[in-house]
Amino acid sequence: MQVQKPISTTLENARQMVDVARKGGILLGVVSQHRFDDSSLFLSRAIPAGRLGKLLQVDCYVKWHRSAEYYSRPIKGSWKTEGGGALINQAIHGIDIMRWLAGPLKEVFGMWQLGALHKIESEDVVNAGNAVRQRRDRRAAGLDSLLAGVHRAHRIPRHKGDGDYVRRQADHVGRAGRRGRARARRQTSRVRRERSDGDFARAVRAASSAISGRRSRKAAKPLVAGEEGYQALEIVDAVYRSCRTGEKIAL
Repeated sequence: MQVQKPISTTLENARQMVDVARKGGILLGVVSQHRFDDSSLFLSRAIPAGRLGKLLQVDCYVKWHRSAEYYSRPIKGSWKTEGGGALINQAIHGIDIMRWLAGPLKEVFGMWQLGALHKIESEDVVNAGNAVRQRRDRRAAGLDSLLAGVHRAHRIPRHKGDGDYVRRQADHVGRAGRRGRARARRQTSRVRRERSDGDFARAVRAASSAISGRRSRKAAKPLVAGEEGYQALEIVDAVYRSCRTGEKIAL
């Protein structure tokens, strides 16, 4: 079963979905299509292999534009129907990739503005700081910052999610030959076409492949399993709680 992000609007519902799927032997996956972008897939292989050096800091910026028409529907940006605004709807993509590439968060602290630009009841601006502890006692400090109203794709400095970065790193790790440069140009072109939409086609094919593997009794697991959808939502929930209470939230 494949569900859209976020996996749910509440942690309670998300946990119940994961538990029911596990007990019932149901393959549960979440559509987080930016994991399938060429740049994300490149980094998911290069970072664990140490090809880009030691990961010290991760900064995540998700600054996407959403027009007044986008929020004109009553359900948009509402706590009851959508569980929040810019953080749970847009920035969760960056949060998912940040946790996937850098590891789990230790604690978060957040601040928000409610309806800073749009006429909605939830947030359209949120800033959150966090601490990340990685394997082998490596540490990374991160900042997730979202400003709805600036039209640009999200990026993760230190390992940027854009085509030019993929090209530079491809050269850096020894792909500077003619074939390597051609491959990097194709990657750059594809990433630019992806823009902020992500690769839905790859996400759907991956889910289909995992289901087919389960039916043929082969080991199969979606790239974004239900538990990982829960973990992304857990970070969003912690940021919201911090914004409401003014306190750091441990994870």
